[in-house]
Amino acid sequence: MINLLATRTNLQNESLINYFKNTKINVVNFPFFEIEPILKNESIQCILDNVHQYQKLIFISSNAANCFKKIVKTHQIKLSPNVHFFCIGPTTKKELSFFNQSVYSPANNFDSQSLLKLEQLQNITQEPILIIRGEGGKELLRNGLEKRGAKVDYLECYKRVFLPIDFDFIIKTAESSSLFVMISSTEIARHFVESFHIYFVKYLHDIKLIKFIVNHSNIIDVLKPLGNDIFLTTSLNPESIEEILK
Repeated sequence: MINLLATRTNLQNESLINYFKNTKINVVNFPFFEIEPILKNESIQCILDNVHQYQKLIFISSNAANCFKKIVKTHQIKLSPNVHFFCIGPTTKKELSFFNQSVYSPANNFDSQSLLKLEQLQNITQEPILIIRGEGGKELLRNGLEKRGAKVDYLECYKRVFLPIDFDFIIKTAESSSLFVMISSTEIARHFVESFHIYFVKYLHDIKLIKFIVNHSNIIDVLKPLGNDIFLTTSLNPESIEEILK
């Protein structure tokens, strides 16, 4: 039996859990953080007052889609049927079905680079585009769009609240069978490493039983001092994870 610790939110972990159901891979729903929606503030109100100028809305994650849904309900916003939605992965696309809008996303590799290759995002000079995301985050997507002449704004509609990590459970699981821990950002990796300091003496040697699956080389840099095996993938979709776990 292979255990996979899915450390993103319950909503994001859902697709992994369903994909590996009734297989030799046991996905453990084990969020390292939770999402706290931001429904009202001056910045959000400013965007909503001018939301009809945007014909393209890009959703960074299923959490962004879910929180935007709550904002639309709270502020009673009616979107134009001509607005096109964009997202990276199938979980986010499923979440966006609530809006009954056209949704464009990559067919295979679910990352920002693949999203930027979409035909609908090529000729966008002077076009206002809204990216819906949480507080902070990478600038790759915005930089790519601005290089093509687009005018890009953010609607930041949630923040991540890190949760305590139960290392007793993690080490016990790693001792009983093969354990992979999925880490999806440098912030989450730092949270893991900093939290482990409390258990450093107790689990100094046992921590190396864990294998990590990550989606960026910057995450490897954070985790490398632990001395664990780390597997890099360009996407954290179930198919890519399965290739590593074979």
